[in-house]
Amino acid sequence: MRRFVSIAVGLLASQACILRAADDPKGIDFFEKNIRPALVAHCYQCHSASSKEIKGELRVDTKEGIRKGGESGAALVLGKPEESLLIKALRHEDGLEMPPKDKLPDNVIANFVKWIEMGAPDPRKANVTTVGGKINLAEAKKFWSFQPPKLVPPPTVKKTDWPKSEIDRYLLAALEAKQITPVADADRRTLIRRAYFDLIGLPPTPEQIDAFVKDDQPKAFERVVDEVLAKAQFGERWGRHWLDVARYGESTSKERNIPYPMAWKYRDYVYDAVATDKPFDQFVREQIAGDLLPAKNDAHRNEMLTATGFLTLDPRA
Repeated sequence: MRRFVSIAVGLLASQACILRAADDPKGIDFFEKNIRPALVAHCYQCHSASSKEIKGELRVDTKEGIRKGGESGAALVLGKPEESLLIKALRHEDGLEMPPKDKLPDNVIANFVKWIEMGAPDPRKANVTTVGGKINLAEAKKFWSFQPPKLVPPPTVKKTDWPKSEIDRYLLAALEAKQITPVADADRRTLIRRAYFDLIGLPPTPEQIDAFVKDDQPKAFERVVDEVLAKAQFGERWGRHWLDVARYGESTSKERNIPYPMAWKYRDYVYDAVATDKPFDQFVREQIAGDLLPAKNDAHRNEMLTATGFLTLDPRA
């Protein structure tokens, strides 16, 4: 009996570790970087809500779907990749083949093995979209992002002398709701360093710090911010976040690492767009359909053609 209890406790502890790992931020990051892109590129066409027909009754576009599996049974056994049908299908074993034509590269399959060993962390929520279902436009228009903005009065706060803008009132209201007192204002030396590190990722020079410390004019800090925003490094620092979203890469990577010699042009397009404060809607349109938009001149045409690098410049899974 003691041995049985010991084994049971060990199994429960092991399962608990797997469940904790599944919620770990590192595990979620691994999924986003290595698993979701592979699923989208190679599996969604046949196993998602957007498929014309869900093959094998298996959906991999939701956490519940990939764990439940399809007509062949459960796709995943958490913590046990060798017992998971998904791994057998990726390896083209036991008559299972996914994708059916070309087996995925070994390093991609290895990522799936590691993912299942981690407990298959997956932040995706259930998708109740049915295949072939029609969109209800009346209901779709009720979605929050399609609602016209409304003026909302800022919240009332207790420490009325602290806010310097309406935004501060929202911040302070959230702090007061949790009984948190705002910290004291930063001194001028700290303030300019924060501005520089936040906006361009580099510290100000000693001369720039001294000049700001001695500048007692009311809009001294505003001038510092404007000067930093005008620097090319601002576009480089904040443009890289968009490059991450676009999965920008300068080569195909994987087994055959073929470089994209002109990838830097798209990179610089993003940097310049951020540095010059290009309107976001225009920024997105140019990347999706820059080749179809009207151009002012040849230089503008080339710029918009470069923007469409968004559609192609990513590592191939």
